[in-house]
Amino acid sequence: MKKNYFILAFLMIAVVFSSCVKDEPAPQPEPPPPPPPGEPVLVHYWHFNNLPDIAFTEPIESDFSQFGLTASMDYPGTGEGYWDIRTHRPADPVSNFNLRMGQGPDQGAVLRLRNPANTREFLITAPSTGYENLVVTFAATRTENGAKEQEFYFSANGGSDWTKVGEAYYIPSLPEGEGYLEKVIDLTEYAQLNDNANTMFRILFVGEGSDNTSGNNRIDNFSIDGVPLASGDPAKLAISSVNDGNPVFANEPFSLLIYSLDADNSPAAVTTNVTVNLSLESGTGNLGGTLSGVIASGENSVMITGITYDAAGTGIKIKAEAQGLTAAISDAFDVALITYNLQLSANMPDAGTLTGDGEYAEGEEVTIAATANEGFI
Repeated sequence: MKKNYFILAFLMIAVVFSSCVKDEPAPQPEPPPPPPPGEPVLVHYWHFNNLPDIAFTEPIESDFSQFGLTASMDYPGTGEGYWDIRTHRPADPVSNFNLRMGQGPDQGAVLRLRNPANTREFLITAPSTGYENLVVTFAATRTENGAKEQEFYFSANGGSDWTKVGEAYYIPSLPEGEGYLEKVIDLTEYAQLNDNANTMFRILFVGEGSDNTSGNNRIDNFSIDGVPLASGDPAKLAISSVNDGNPVFANEPFSLLIYSLDADNSPAAVTTNVTVNLSLESGTGNLGGTLSGVIASGENSVMITGITYDAAGTGIKIKAEAQGLTAAISDAFDVALITYNLQLSANMPDAGTLTGDGEYAEGEEVTIAATANEGFI
C-alpha cells in the first residue's frame, strides 16, 4: 500500500506591529541648546520621510514644532489633483538642501503635489506665537509636465487676506537635469507675522503646465525659522512628547522630552543644572530604566531616553519633578505588547489541516498541530 506522508512546513512567520510606516522613524535628536539672544531657531519643519505611501485626504502635521505650537499642510481645491509622496531613488532623488533635525542625505521622501494644480492651493498653517523675523526655506522641483512656476503668499489673519511676496518664480525640471530650486524667503520686514497665532502661508501653482492632467510639483525639507521673543524665569516643567509620538511597547525603551517654561508657557533656559526625576503617576505596571535627566545650565529641555514600562495598559501617565519648578504630568498614553502573526502552510494542501496560527504576544508559548486526512499518515 502506498503511504502518503503529511509534512508540516512553516512558510512564513511575520512580525506585525500596531502601525506600519514606510521606513523606521529616525531617532529624535537632543533638542539644540537655546541660541544667543537675537539668533533664529527652527520653529516648524517638515521632512516628509515618515509619511505613509498613500494619497493624503487629511492635513499633514509638522515633523517638528517648538513646544506649545502645532503646524500643518493641506492641498485643498477641486478637480482630479491630489498629493502623496515619492521615495528616494538615484534616478529620481530627494533634495539634500535644508536637511535639519538629523535627517541624512539621499534618503526618505519628497511631497508630491499632482496636477491639475491650477484649481488647488498648497496651504501651510504655521503659528509664530513667541517668535519674530520669520524665514521660510524649502526645496522645489517638478516633472516635465508639472507647473513651471509658483507664487508665494502669506496671511496674518488665518487666511482671510493674502499678501503676495515677490513675483512668480521658475521651478526647475528634475527629469531634464535641472535639479531642485533652493528657495529662501526672508519675511523679517513683515512685522504682522511676528508673534502671531494666525500666521499662514500659501503656494499657488501657475504658468505653463499647471492645468495639465499629468505631472507634479515636489516640495522637500520645508522649514520656518524665527527669533525667540524674550522669556521670563523658569517656573515649571512640561512634558512635550512621549517617545516622539511613536508607539510604546512593554519592556522596550522609550523617551520623554521635557521643557522648562516660564509663567507664560514659553521655553525658558535654566541658570544652573536642574535634575528632573520621573515617577509613575497612573498605571498598574512598573516604571524602570532611566528615571532622571539634567536640564543643563543655559538650556531649556532634556530628552530622557531608556525609560521602560513592564506591562501593557492604557491611560499611563508619568510625572516629572524638579526642585523649584512646578511638576508636569504627561498626557495619557498606551503601552502595547509586541505581537507576532504566525501563519501556517503545508506543502500538501489536501493532506490535512493545521491549527495554531494566529497572533501571539512576545514570549507566549504556541502549540501547533497537524491532523492528517484519511490516506495520509
